[in-house]
Order: sequence, then structure tokens, then C-alpha cells
Amino acid sequence: MDYDPSVLTAAQVTAEARAAQVVASPAFSLAQYLPDRTNDSLSFNFDASQTSLPQAASYRAFDATADFGSTEGTQSRSGRIPPISRMLRVDEFDTLVQQIDGGPILENTYRSYARRIAGQIQTRVELARGQALEFGQVTLDERRLKVTIDFGRKASHSVTASTLWSNPAADILGDLTAWNAVYTASNGSTWADVLVSTQIATYMQRNTGIITAALGRTDSLPPIVSRDAVQQVLDAFGLGRVVVNDEQAVGTSGAAKRVISANKVVFLPSTSSLSLSGDGGTALGGVDWGITAESVSPKYGITAAERAGIFGGVFSDNNPEGRYVLLSATALPVLEKANATFVAQVAA
Repeated sequence: MDYDPSVLTAAQVTAEARAAQVVASPAFSLAQYLPDRTNDSLSFNFDASQTSLPQAASYRAFDATADFGSTEGTQSRSGRIPPISRMLRVDEFDTLVQQIDGGPILENTYRSYARRIAGQIQTRVELARGQALEFGQVTLDERRLKVTIDFGRKASHSVTASTLWSNPAADILGDLTAWNAVYTASNGSTWADVLVSTQIATYMQRNTGIITAALGRTDSLPPIVSRDAVQQVLDAFGLGRVVVNDEQAVGTSGAAKRVISANKVVFLPSTSSLSLSGDGGTALGGVDWGITAESVSPKYGITAAERAGIFGGVFSDNNPEGRYVLLSATALPVLEKANATFVAQVAA
């Protein structure tokens, strides 16, 4: 394929795609925990063994030398940020008709295709973002790429409830209190958000222990209480804010896929806990958007400041004649503080 800037340059297609990406982002909510950030490289590197607890420096006597802090741990995680791309073809007939009718029609098609693909790239990244938070790792098995990026979450931070929460007699408050003790030991503070599906939220509303705590009595209990009542109980025990997440997307297999599994609860820190590195992420990390091979090529006219992120361009082929709108990026969720997440399977 040959680059075809006759109607829209790569810089124009790239701008259209990135604007569409901004519009598509609010459809999902997990970016508040792992926000998009620029990484002007093709790699990531962090210390998975570093504790989530803050590390103290040492006082010293006057004239005593400073001690050395640690810069790297024993469980360094590093690797390449993988590429993601997609293209749509304007076929021979449509190319011919639209060229006869005039450039604006062809331009509108290119812009429309760029917006569509940008939304699809953002959606794929969101599925990876959910996988990082839920599993503590990202597994990619598509388009000849087969890799698992393990961010090193402790085994004790992935549990299964001894009694599934579908049973109204399950000790949900006991489970949350015990898990919170493990989380606090690792992080020095309790979690902030409790991500659940509507199904799990309903189990909590129907739980005998929660209903008893909400009403302050053990007799004449209703079969269900409101979500507000559940939240008041969790507030009283210092167990975080319930956040319902039922977000779905069409995955690479063509089937609908949840961003977070319906049978699990994911516990996360405050979204206001910013990364100490000042890279635009949170305490958990972020989604790194790197540079692409196209964006660094002079012929496409992408400035150095704009190289990281989605690239877009129009290309042509003459066997048969047609045009392609291609978007490409390198992107990966990087969970730098995996032990600031905790997941529990609470339903079948």
C-alpha cells in the first residue's frame, strides 16, 4: 500500500482519530484507576517488589554521610508495549463513485472510518485495562501475539468466598472485614472502591447479615434493602464505596465480553492517589501509549510532540483500485502497584 495524502494528510487523520478517542473514553469508567498517559518509548519498566507502603529516609548526625536508598528491587517488570492496529477499506466501486462526485464525500468517509476505528482501539485497550485490574496481569492471544504480562500481585490478594454470596446467609461483612485486613496490611490503608456487578449488588441487598445491620434488628426482616442501605452499612464498618460496573464490549472473538467479570468483586484504592513519579498515572499505574513506526517516519508529517498515541493515515492499492484508512498505536495497561488491588470470586 502507498500513502495517499491527496484528500486527507496523516496529520489530519491522526487528529480526527484522537478527537474520536476522547469522545469514546467516557463510555468506560476504569480509566479513573488506570488513566491514559504518554510514554515516548516502546517499553515499560517498574519494580513489582516495591511495597505499596511509603518508604522512609533516615535521619543522620551532623557531618555523617547520607545512606543509600534503593532504586531497583528483585522483581523488576519490563517489556515492550505491543502494537494494535486496524484498517477499513473503501472499495473500488465506492472509491470511483466518490472521486467522481467530489472530494468532500470521500473526505467524510475517511473521517468516519477514522472515528470508528479509534473507538474500536479504545475499546480493546479498555478490555485490557479491566483484565489488569481483575487478574493482576494482561494476557494477549491474537494476531500472532501470544504473551502474558504478569504484574506480580500477591496470591493472597486473589481469593474465593468460602460461602458464595448468592446464599443470603453468607457472612458478607465477615468476608469484607477479613479481606480488608489483608489489604490494609499490604497498603497501610483500606480500599476506597468496591467494584461489583448488578448481580453481586443484588446479593448484597438480599444478604441477611447486611439487612440485619441496616435495620438494627433480627426479626421481621424484609427480603431486600436498598443500595443506599447497603452503602450505609459499609460506611459504618469502613469498608469502602460500592461501585456498580456492568460495562461490556464486543471482544476480538466477536462475542460480547464484560470488562470486569460478573461473579467477582474488585477492590481498588482512591482515584485521587496520584503516582509519585508524576507521569499522569494514579497510585496503580496507567495505560501507556507509546510511539508508532509510522509516527516517527518523516513522510507522514507527525511532529515529535505528537508521536505517542494513535496514528492514522489513508493508503491506496491498485490491484484492484481502492483506499484504506489505517489506524495504529502501541498501548498497554501497566499495573505498577498490583498489591493495591484485591479480587474475590463471590459467585459461581
